[in-house]
Amino acid sequence: MDIFAYHDDAHLAAARPHFNQAGIVWSVLGAVATGNAVTAEKMAETLSFRGYEVDDYEVAIKAAVEIGWLEAADAPETFRPTPKGRELREQVEKLTDEYFYRPWATLAPEQLDELYNLLTKFREQIHEFKKNSGIGQLAA
Repeated sequence: MDIFAYHDDAHLAAARPHFNQAGIVWSVLGAVATGNAVTAEKMAETLSFRGYEVDDYEVAIKAAVEIGWLEAADAPETFRPTPKGRELREQVEKLTDEYFYRPWATLAPEQLDELYNLLTKFREQIHEFKKNSGIGQLAA
């Protein structure tokens, strides 16, 4: 989860210049671009962990349309990215990868091998701990 959080931080750093403090607008573009949610209702459902309501997503969709990131799709109340929105998202994804992988790119090959081996051992120990402690098993 820490590595996932680090990746999320890299993504936010890459995207923040495009949305400033209105992260919900960026989330809307991402949801539509990935096809996970193309309506405000679906966004409220699939992104419920973000804590926004349907009304919030409707406002964010309007904002994304106004700035040229989204446009209406064929079905009523559905949206798709504009060429500008797709291009922006691609740029941010590339920059996210740059930010995320840059620290490890400075390691020498033998250091990368050692890191890989340590992470592999860590993963094996987690699986062994879960198996021995009963964590993750369904209750009978």
